[in-house]
Amino acid sequence: MDTARQVIRWSIPGWVFLFMLALLQILTWLGEGRPVGSIIEIGIPFITPGAVAMVVTAGVPLGFILYQVYYSWYGAVLPFCFVNRDRGAEILLALPQSVRDMLASIEGQALDLEDMSDCIGPYFMPYPFRRLKSEYRNTAGKTRFAEKVHHNWDLIRFWLHRICFINKTELLRSEVITLSDIYHAVGAARAALFLACLAHLLVNTFVLQTNLLALWRLAAAVIAPYGLAFWLFRVFERTRSSALNSLLSILTLAFKTFPARSAEGTIPAMVPMEPIAHDA
Repeated sequence: MDTARQVIRWSIPGWVFLFMLALLQILTWLGEGRPVGSIIEIGIPFITPGAVAMVVTAGVPLGFILYQVYYSWYGAVLPFCFVNRDRGAEILLALPQSVRDMLASIEGQALDLEDMSDCIGPYFMPYPFRRLKSEYRNTAGKTRFAEKVHHNWDLIRFWLHRICFINKTELLRSEVITLSDIYHAVGAARAALFLACLAHLLVNTFVLQTNLLALWRLAAAVIAPYGLAFWLFRVFERTRSSALNSLLSILTLAFKTFPARSAEGTIPAMVPMEPIAHDA
């Protein structure tokens, strides 16, 4: 990844966090009944060239930190046993059995492709959440799931690099990197949106709370802006899922078109492609 693209990618979640925190606070002040003029007076000191440059610059380290938060969540078992998709398993399951057997023989162990999670609501979200099945909600089950998610994706990445190197398919590599960048950038922006809402809620609940407002009006002023945040979350989720589905389809087609060579140099026969699920 070149430096310019890396800086932009790291900056996006930082800018999303700062922008959403400011926007949520403005909406809260409007909900409290503050005059627009007083809100503008508060914001004027932050519209100087120096302040704008400082905010833009701060987006890079802040975005980098948010990326680490996002990656610490990714592939891990979250609280209440919520989990992410096993992207590697989805690709491997769409491949012919002969290819999976060949990969398992090269690995020296059977591939772990068992579906260990269930889709659950709330179904007003664009896509359902995933949670470990009840029999896996223990230390051994959590450890197995985290290890299999990372191992299956590492296996896909390794053979993709091999396919691109042997067949000199630089265009395929570039397309996969672009889709992966979009997928992770949107995921980090979604994490930044969630953390901005959390910071906004904590600040307004414990720091800026006053006794001058009726309780119902204070609650409305703090909670109402989350309608906008929820809409943005849906947009991010749809974009992220579309990028992931495209990435999985391209990777599956790549493995179909350029089957990995075994140690003996044989190439498994290609068969018609099986569809992969695009439910989430």
